[in-house]
Amino acid sequence: FDEIPAAYVMKYLDTTTAIEFVNMRLWTWKEGTQSIYENANKKLINPAKLNTEVVKVERPAEGTEGKIKVTIRDAEGERTEEFDKLIVTTPLDWFAQYADAREEEKELFGKIIHEKYVDFIATFEKNEGPTISGYIFDNMTPERLGHAMVYYHRWEDLGADCPCCVYALRNHMGSKDADYNYTINAMIDDMRLCGFRVKERLYEQETYYCPHVSPEDYAAGWYDRLEEMQGKQNTYYAGEIISFGDMEDTCAASRDLIGRFF
Repeated sequence: FDEIPAAYVMKYLDTTTAIEFVNMRLWTWKEGTQSIYENANKKLINPAKLNTEVVKVERPAEGTEGKIKVTIRDAEGERTEEFDKLIVTTPLDWFAQYADAREEEKELFGKIIHEKYVDFIATFEKNEGPTISGYIFDNMTPERLGHAMVYYHRWEDLGADCPCCVYALRNHMGSKDADYNYTINAMIDDMRLCGFRVKERLYEQETYYCPHVSPEDYAAGWYDRLEEMQGKQNTYYAGEIISFGDMEDTCAASRDLIGRFF
């Protein structure tokens, strides 16, 4: 929290969230949060197309009329489809990689910063894993980049046999990124020092987390500039950067966007 504007922190630690943390009333979805959107997608008249890569986006020049052409690639091959409007919900700092981004889009989106979280699912020898979740506060400093900060014990009934998700951050503003392999090895060693030897990593990944702008860019009107761009070339911007990286705020911001422009 030392590198992001206070507004983001207050968005995350609102009164309800803070009270639930203090009272240890933390809820998880039995089938994971992805199941929410998979089931919602089944009920849509026009369901989302899954396993589809957006290869290219071409828009009419600013001030002109025409269709937006989106080239996609899926199991059936590559093809181009046409649309009247474009809503961008993928990371905006990646937009120029596949779209005909204007200079103002490149400049504004280039200011976005995101956290590089590394996590894996760890298993342990029988009855030798954690029985509760843990926070390693000494590793939550820039000097300890790449070290395990949290291990998450999800299913209470599994006791010491529960697989745990282990998390580490490998970047921080003003510091050199920790190497990915170094991070994995440091996380394993940190779990050992906590008394839990990792037997196997079932899955590991680096996630794009918490896109934000610096306090200086926030104060300079980054969000005002983004708002002024809404609707140019029939393009609208949504997603995590608009509000914050939790489901409720992201959905609320998306609903607001639709209510104002569609």
